[in-house]
Amino acid sequence: MQAANTSSAEVPGIRFPVAFNPLRFGARHYSTDDRYYGYTITAYGADSLEICRTSLAVKIHPDDATRAFFRRVIVPVAGSLTAADGSKFHTSLRLFQPYNTAVPVTGRIVFHPQGAIHSDNDPSINYRLETLPDFNQPGAVQYWDDVVAAIGVSGLGTMDIIPDGDYVPQVDVRVWNDIHGLINGGTVDVYRAADLFRPGQITTMTFPVWTDGGKARMNVGVRTYGPSAVTVMVVTHGTTPRSVVVPGNSFVQIPLTTLLSGIALQDGQQVTLNFIYGSNDYSSSAFGYYTITENSSNDPRVVVKPQIIDLTQPLTY
Repeated sequence: MQAANTSSAEVPGIRFPVAFNPLRFGARHYSTDDRYYGYTITAYGADSLEICRTSLAVKIHPDDATRAFFRRVIVPVAGSLTAADGSKFHTSLRLFQPYNTAVPVTGRIVFHPQGAIHSDNDPSINYRLETLPDFNQPGAVQYWDDVVAAIGVSGLGTMDIIPDGDYVPQVDVRVWNDIHGLINGGTVDVYRAADLFRPGQITTMTFPVWTDGGKARMNVGVRTYGPSAVTVMVVTHGTTPRSVVVPGNSFVQIPLTTLLSGIALQDGQQVTLNFIYGSNDYSSSAFGYYTITENSSNDPRVVVKPQIIDLTQPLTY
């Protein structure tokens, strides 16, 4: 944006223009819908007196990629695998159509495997939720007992539920473990991408160590979005901070004992993860979670802690 590039000055009996450098400013915005941003621009003289002021509103249009990304649902961790003791982990998924609309709610369920660079072309299956025939009432449901196996893959990863349009289904996810016929499991919280990814902003996650006196084990998961790698700084009491670099558009789950190798952890001890991006890099983001798995039953629990923004960093929205 550029202001007029001339002003005026007065000499007794003469008035003439004086040139100055054009005024420019930039603003970085992300939007998932048409939205107006208002600005007031004020010019001040050398004596701090106001010379002039103007106000304007700018309408921001979302591009299709931004709109689609922030409508997707993020499943932090999902998998279908057999452990060394013969127990079988899998992820069940239930989609529900809550809208009064005659239009089917459709989209894709995309599985992003650990150890690979992710894209929307990763293995996937389609979903289609038809409305009930009478009065266009909501109620259609689709269910997969082992959704990762239904996609045709195995292993550990993360999932996106990507709607074709504006209608986003209600999503329920559970992780299960079947150890010799004894089934244990728990729910996994799901989120919109807009709830988790904040490009360019340092975020932190703090959680307590909890192993029930060594009866359970903990893992830490990190998912990144965007092309740039994220440095995860790990801080806990009485130790030098450690770091691990996670590539852009990827996912990793690491045992807490590996992340803090050599440190004797105590139940209740606080661990903080800081997600740090390159200077002035507003293209990428990340979030984290942790798991607690009971050793004898392999009963899994997934916890996604609130990602707290570091307000010392510049905002990007």
